[in-house]
Amino acid sequence: MSQPHTPDRRPVRKPPKPGWVGPLVSWELVRLARRGQDARSRFILASVLLLVLTLFTLAWFPNTPTRELFLGTSQTLSLRDSARFAEQFALTFMLAQLGVLVLLTPAYAAGGVAEEKEKKTFVFLLVSDLTSREIVLGKFVGRLTFLLGIMLAGLPVLALTLLYGGVSVNFLLMGYFLTSTTVVLLASLGVWSACSAETFRGAMFRAYGLSALHAFAGCGMHPAMSPFGVVVMLFAMEGAAPGAFAFVGFGYGGAQLACALIAVLLAGRSVRAMRYGPGREPPPRRRPRDDRSREERFRDAKQEMFRANAETLTPDVDTSNWDAEPPAPLPVAKLIAAKPLPRAEAIRPPTRRHRASPDRLPPEIARRPPIDPDDPFLWKEKYVSGHRRDADDDSIRGLTVAVGVIVGLIVAFILGITLLVVLASGFGKSSLKGAQSVLVIGGSMGFFVYLLSVGAAACGAICRERQKMTLESLLTIPCDRREILWAKWRVCLTRAWWWGVPAAACIPLGLMAWAVTADPPPAGWGRAAAATDYRLPLQLGVICAVVFVAATFPFAVSYGLWLSTRCQTVTRAILWFLPMAGLLTLIPLSLWAFFDAADGKQVFVGFAGSAGITLLAAWLFWQRCFWAFEREGRA
Repeated sequence: MSQPHTPDRRPVRKPPKPGWVGPLVSWELVRLARRGQDARSRFILASVLLLVLTLFTLAWFPNTPTRELFLGTSQTLSLRDSARFAEQFALTFMLAQLGVLVLLTPAYAAGGVAEEKEKKTFVFLLVSDLTSREIVLGKFVGRLTFLLGIMLAGLPVLALTLLYGGVSVNFLLMGYFLTSTTVVLLASLGVWSACSAETFRGAMFRAYGLSALHAFAGCGMHPAMSPFGVVVMLFAMEGAAPGAFAFVGFGYGGAQLACALIAVLLAGRSVRAMRYGPGREPPPRRRPRDDRSREERFRDAKQEMFRANAETLTPDVDTSNWDAEPPAPLPVAKLIAAKPLPRAEAIRPPTRRHRASPDRLPPEIARRPPIDPDDPFLWKEKYVSGHRRDADDDSIRGLTVAVGVIVGLIVAFILGITLLVVLASGFGKSSLKGAQSVLVIGGSMGFFVYLLSVGAAACGAICRERQKMTLESLLTIPCDRREILWAKWRVCLTRAWWWGVPAAACIPLGLMAWAVTADPPPAGWGRAAAATDYRLPLQLGVICAVVFVAATFPFAVSYGLWLSTRCQTVTRAILWFLPMAGLLTLIPLSLWAFFDAADGKQVFVGFAGSAGITLLAAWLFWQRCFWAFEREGRA
């Protein structure tokens, strides 16, 4: 019969061996699927690809009426034209798919860790048995698998282009390889940004800043070194230089994977610093064996406690002769004399004069104006909400100022160069046509960035109140809910206006140059009407374009506030806002690129309809936001 284990000889349970990925991968995939993120992302990708296919078809067949092109008889093409159509469509498809994934990947990758920090649940992962490597790789691999599944959603549509002929299978495979490595790199940058930042805003700004630097500027070296430039380069050299095609494709993809590995290692280092502190080593997973008995350990601990108390209260007591038993308790009078109590004057609360002294207040609080009795909610949104300065706020403010200065300098440079060219050529049509191209394309880029800035602020206006547990306090105030929403709406609308408005104003200026350079139609107009009447619709179209650009700002704020009331997290709201911002940017570009300038009626109808729909949608989303906010207050 075996003897029972004594207390001193209990078997030591071995800790579990750390894995490479950990159990967070399956948990992330199940959680994202239950939230419906898979269906939403695939819907966004499919909608953008359908829009790209429609615009590409309209551009490829400019002389065919739209109704005949989509609803009429089938188009008859030669084998050569069919092959050229399939080649160009495959390239456009690859670029559009890469653009959508560049927009979605930073938000998804950074949201995996940033949401845990916002909800105060990341600390539970830090105190668990998971290692830092398992936490980082679990979040990274789970989000990466989800994003790669989204990327494969457009593969059946692209496979149909093989039926037209002329599409190289090598180019398709290399394009998907470069797209997947780009997604891996951007996802690793998002995870690193989320691990190194303290707040969700800081993680999103860092992730999108680093992603934009790589995706559009080639890590700051040249736009040709960006993934978009490399895809176009591979398309050009696929048939001419097969060796260079393989070398550039696999070399660029391997470099992106190496950079992704470095970003993942840095993310693991950040998590390690959060868990153990900077510059500290983790404790051993197994404690050293202690051969002392239970009674000996209890006696030593008791002696150490009494020694510490004696040294604190009475340093003059001799403890050298303490062996096993503690000394007799000290008299109460001696304990009181050893450590006197503080006097009453020392613990007296500060007077009102001391509390109100501006010298004792932080600088950002001392500079605040007094509360406006007419609109206290607006005062709160301007001077209280989100104004606690930390490292992330400083980095965000610096990034915003840097982007604003860069966009302002670019806009001023474009306007200056355009004005000089126009003046030097004596207002010639060739110079005006070049000016309108530069203004419309550059203005659209600044317009998109400004919409993202405004929409991100609106998407987090109510979600952050909910995460900070301050939304219930706002809802308990006996006032109209519209006053709370109106203050948030005004503050979000005026965000970074000093560089957003000039950038967006370049679009109407470019369209105005477009209307000036339009040639009159050769037929269908009388001699008297040819000089004046054909320009009237174009001028009205420019006015409607101004109205459309001005209407997109309140629409973006209203739509973002509605998403903020409907979505539980800021990540989900921003992901739904991204395709809408892209659609608003594509409307003036599509009207400028695919409509004939001589036919001013189409331009006028297109911009007038877009402006009317945008204004109506802004009002409808404002009403829906108010109704959703009312229902949340009654719940």
